[in-house]
Amino acid sequence: FSDSSLWRLFQVSMLFIQPSTAAQPTSLLLLLPLYRIKDAGLVALCALTNLQTLNLHGNVRFSPSALQSLSQLKTLSSIQLGSNTICNQGLAAIAAALPQLASLDLSNNKIHKTDALTGFVQLTSLALSRNPLQLGCAKVVAGLVGLQELVMFDAVAAKSVVQLTGLAGSLTSLTIGLDPSVNLDDTASPPLAKTRTCTALFGALAVAGKLAVLSVPCCGIDDAGAKALGRFGSCITALNLSYNRLHAGGLKLLRNLPQLRRLELRAMRPELTDDVARVITSHCSKLTLLDLAYNDLSSEGVRQLGCGALSDLQHLNLRNNVQVEKPAIVAAATGLLALTYLNLLELSDVTSRMVKGAASHVDIWAALPNLQELVVGSYESTVAF
Repeated sequence: FSDSSLWRLFQVSMLFIQPSTAAQPTSLLLLLPLYRIKDAGLVALCALTNLQTLNLHGNVRFSPSALQSLSQLKTLSSIQLGSNTICNQGLAAIAAALPQLASLDLSNNKIHKTDALTGFVQLTSLALSRNPLQLGCAKVVAGLVGLQELVMFDAVAAKSVVQLTGLAGSLTSLTIGLDPSVNLDDTASPPLAKTRTCTALFGALAVAGKLAVLSVPCCGIDDAGAKALGRFGSCITALNLSYNRLHAGGLKLLRNLPQLRRLELRAMRPELTDDVARVITSHCSKLTLLDLAYNDLSSEGVRQLGCGALSDLQHLNLRNNVQVEKPAIVAAATGLLALTYLNLLELSDVTSRMVKGAASHVDIWAALPNLQELVVGSYESTVAF
């Protein structure tokens, strides 16, 4: 909607949210993504001076001068500004206006330099994905000693990533590498393809022992590079290795991660087969989420997943494992009774049995008493029950 209608909305909110003190409305959270708000609308937002969280993702463009007006939001601790064409000057304006921020999302903008990040003295969460960062930017980010969560898809090169070891003492969650949603070409040169680079980074983080969530999709990590992951031990609870070059043998590193709760292995190159099911059931008994989409498991692999070792599993994604047949899923259900979400999209046997409505899969529902969402169908025709 327009900036003028946005201003009228705020005027009404100041009358109805807290009538007795209209000048200071109680507005803790505001979500306005993709509303095409311009500079005038951004300035109007500053009337909500008690905001703590603000989402302005995808509003195309804000000028540095308009971003400076955010200085009136003294209580704001979290802001999402992805896809707003923010440049270096815009980042500087945000840092000057909102030095108190704890969480900042600047994904998919036009930022080349990150020097202004030093102005955020309380920052604990930072997202810089898909920005054309210069080589020295990783060193600046590493200087944010209080940072706990860092997301940098398509934003850091191999020769710079090792500089992030400076954050080893504070990071609890790290996401780096290529964004697999836009980088599925096997011939691409991923930023962590050099085993020594990822080994140095993983080694420093493992020694610190604080990292709980590690996501490194589409990084070219092979079996040799994966050995460094085993050094994390019991600190890792969530691991995303999707779109990498690991075999089932390389995934034996999982035996060194006894506290793992979430494991994502989408579209591995080459595709994983039934061997991976045996590795997972042998070493990952505490999993609550498992994503094996776009691999090459057969019905035998699915039966192995249902052997009873994954009794806590709640979320299972088997999308596009085209060899899996429906009877195997029903048979495996006896060992997967905790499942609440099951994705069987693009499984040819399941799709061919599908009719309109849920009745065609009553046997799956009956076998999984806690199931809340079942996704079946083809890419062109998805049905979620």
